[in-house]
Amino acid sequence: GWNREHVWPRSYGVDNSGPDFTDLHSLFAADWNVNSARSNLYFDECPTSAGCRMPAHSEASPSTAMDAVRFQPPTMRRGDIARAAMYMAVRYDGAERLTSDLELAEVPDAARNMLGVLSTLLSWHDTDPVDDAERARNARICTAFQHNRNPFVDRPEFAKCVFLNQCTPSTSARPPPPSPPAMLPPPLHLPMPLAPPSLSPLAAGGCAIVALHADNPDDLALLLLAPLAAGHRLYLTDNGVRADGSLRSNEGVSAHESAEVKLAGTLLRLEDFSITVSGSLALSVSGDQAIAFTGSPAAPMYVCALSTGGSWQSAADSATTSALPTGLTNGVSALALAHADNVAYNGPTRGTADELRAYIYGTPANWQSSNTAGGVSLPARFIVLPPSPPP
Repeated sequence: GWNREHVWPRSYGVDNSGPDFTDLHSLFAADWNVNSARSNLYFDECPTSAGCRMPAHSEASPSTAMDAVRFQPPTMRRGDIARAAMYMAVRYDGAERLTSDLELAEVPDAARNMLGVLSTLLSWHDTDPVDDAERARNARICTAFQHNRNPFVDRPEFAKCVFLNQCTPSTSARPPPPSPPAMLPPPLHLPMPLAPPSLSPLAAGGCAIVALHADNPDDLALLLLAPLAAGHRLYLTDNGVRADGSLRSNEGVSAHESAEVKLAGTLLRLEDFSITVSGSLALSVSGDQAIAFTGSPAAPMYVCALSTGGSWQSAADSATTSALPTGLTNGVSALALAHADNVAYNGPTRGTADELRAYIYGTPANWQSSNTAGGVSLPARFIVLPPSPPP
């Protein structure tokens, strides 16, 4: 027999009475038994070498596979499923009644409505591109039923722009929406990274350090909350800040400089700060700080900071202590967390810059910590929305 399969499982945040439950872009006809076998498993590659069963069911395509947590769909449908999941993630942000904020993530988490695996879905989107049948289905849903479209079918390049912040000139600007006919469902809003035509150096609060991993290998994640102009340097250091606002010089300073604009929502990792300015940037498991700044090491203009030393001190009197960087505010543009080897932000990843600062630096409960290597998951992506218009 046949029934309908929800690409986005109900256990990952789809209410059984809201518009997300009946959204045709996420519904596909499926063999009853195969759909039952898939249940609420997330999507990922599932090799037999890892213990996966192939095919996933005796009635399923030979290219399907599954284990206790993941499901690998048929080769010829992987791109369709990826684009349906990406559509759901941008279509539903929880603003409508009986809906939740749906997200795609590298580490699936049903409790947080985060389906995955994002990198696998992006790969399937590339290896199984849009075909005429999928275009026809998209058009039919729009003209005959829901009157909205899946943008990742119409514009496949949007996927890397929205989920990886890898945008071309044609995707980095938000196109004006078409005039909708009467009685349409709420429109699909594509949260595009923000790129104003002229860019100033990052000011205080223009970034947020959202993860710090001191257990080998060292790593961190820095989120841009405003665009970083081409040719502008963003410095990163684990040197502490003295009482007069200057930096100690006994540790390391590295820099990131790009030939192109880095848009709001971009995540920079430690390896992206590949320019060695001085010393060696090595994060300490005894508690440390990571501080981003513009200007120069001799005259720093602090942008964001994170400490795992428990608190900001009045001055930097050791390699693992620091005063609150001048111009930053704890809970707004900086944060001091209780000591742990590794910390990572684990809260909402979609909002305006002000909202994200409040989530990241204003809500310590949104952070996870561990003293074991690999014990925290670094955030996979953020979406920075434009500021809300004044009333």
